[in-house]
Amino acid sequence: MVVLKFGGTAMRHHPYEVLARIWGCCKRKQPIVVVVSALAGVTDALIGGNVAEVRQILSAWKRENSLGRGFEEVAEILAFCDRCVLTPSKNLLVSMGEKISAVLLCELMAQCLPVRGAPVWADVGVVTLHAAECVANGMHVLRCRKRCLVPVVTGFCARDALSGTTRLLGRNGSDTTATLLAKELREDCVIFSDVAGIMTADPRICRVAQPINFLTFAEVRELAFHGASVLHGKSIEFAEKNVGRQLIVAHVADCAWRQNGTVVGPSSDLEKNAGIVATTLLRHRVGISVKAERGVPGFACSVFQKVCGSGVSVEMFSQTCSETSICLVVPASVQQLVKTALQDFTVAITEELAILTVVGEGMHNTPGVASRVCARLADCDINIRSISQGASETSLSVAVSESKALVALHAVHDILLMQ
Repeated sequence: MVVLKFGGTAMRHHPYEVLARIWGCCKRKQPIVVVVSALAGVTDALIGGNVAEVRQILSAWKRENSLGRGFEEVAEILAFCDRCVLTPSKNLLVSMGEKISAVLLCELMAQCLPVRGAPVWADVGVVTLHAAECVANGMHVLRCRKRCLVPVVTGFCARDALSGTTRLLGRNGSDTTATLLAKELREDCVIFSDVAGIMTADPRICRVAQPINFLTFAEVRELAFHGASVLHGKSIEFAEKNVGRQLIVAHVADCAWRQNGTVVGPSSDLEKNAGIVATTLLRHRVGISVKAERGVPGFACSVFQKVCGSGVSVEMFSQTCSETSICLVVPASVQQLVKTALQDFTVAITEELAILTVVGEGMHNTPGVASRVCARLADCDINIRSISQGASETSLSVAVSESKALVALHAVHDILLMQ
């Protein structure tokens, strides 16, 4: 068996590619479970309480895909959404996007796939929340399999174990649903999106980005932390606990996804490489310089406590041995919050910055990675405002001027391509 997860862009713009991936497994007589996200744009519309926009998206989807049946049930869900807008049940309203996707996919399968049996969709009871812990009901899914061809599970949403109310798993929470379910069933998991696996850089801003064949869990975790749109944080944790099973990230239109997708696995499977495997960029940051009173103990502690008290997380910081100042790098959107929190100190705001990060678990065995990154940026006349490296040496981050962020990304990405 394999768990297949289809994202919102795939469901909205590539539904017949979704069917092709499902039918490919059926032809191989491989049992599957499908997890779906809401159609792209639907969740945002529901969060804003804009049911009319959801209707527009679904009307266009119906015209483009010539679906004759299934919209009676969708109409009932939308009528329920109209009522939910007037109640405090925000989570229940937002979860309807996944239910609509599940209904539409079931109807498409029943209408288009030449197989016996009827697909069914399983409700949010597949995943429950016990305090902060997610638990998947694998037996419920297996019972569904006995009655139908393909169980279709709603991602992103769960049921509170105590109150029975609907809870949400956060942005990209369908990845969490899929990997948690795969862990419970002890099966492989495939995350399908509109990108050819996990790339060496964001393909939207780096046209020469290449798909990566293999990444370790540590590398994917670093990429996610530093802003790459890869996997939901919890999904990495669940996949890592699913020992002996594969997690694959692939393009929904790729019929050879088993060969071309990105496999995410343990560090023990890591082959020797030249160090850097991917780059990522966090834009629109600022540096906040805080002047210190030399010789006053606890200065840095006091600064961080005040910033933490304002609800802001510091992404990078640097301090000289002379202890004359400390520089914090935070999102530009929260700079006023930080300035207010540090009003008892002498504070200066630097130019707008971007944080460029290179990731690779093999970097700690590769001398000169930092040297090559710094030299390449110097060749492009880019000044490094701050630099940091974690103790694991899995990532190296530099803060550069926002105005030169894209030049810096392409320059460092060239190092990766030339390895």
